[in-house]
Amino acid sequence: MLINVRRLGRLVVAMAVMLSLVAACGSESAVDIAARPEERFKSFLNDYNTALNDPKIAEPGKKAEWMDRLAQYYLPEDRETVKVGFEGTLGVIPTKIENVTTEKVSEVGDAAEVRITGGQMIIGAAGETPPLEFAEEASPFTFNGNPKLKKIDGVWYIDFVPKQ
Repeated sequence: MLINVRRLGRLVVAMAVMLSLVAACGSESAVDIAARPEERFKSFLNDYNTALNDPKIAEPGKKAEWMDRLAQYYLPEDRETVKVGFEGTLGVIPTKIENVTTEKVSEVGDAAEVRITGGQMIIGAAGETPPLEFAEEASPFTFNGNPKLKKIDGVWYIDFVPKQ
């Protein structure tokens, strides 16, 4: 129980940081489950950006639909935890994520690490705050540095809290 409370606390902190540090671009209508790890992570960022800017996010059920979709990018054991974070960020503050670039740092067997090498996030109306450059900040989507991914049955999933 204490571990779950800690994970939830970390998620809330990470999502708060995310509102200050994120970056992504564009959107894709379907999750590419066969992608390389860096493409899979970028696909998550694209979907997250689309969810952040969905004009229907306040409609009944739409936020839950996005939370479910975004959680599918994470390991099964992390999904309920990350949904709580998405609940607190989607539709809260206008946020635009753009020009993201990613690269694979390493891939060994069914484990990979990726890095966000570029992109920015604009919080609020354009011009209210300066864009935050993602390549200069740590990833708010995971703990312990760069995003880690694990492959299960041929699909790459984000490991929210990598187990040491």
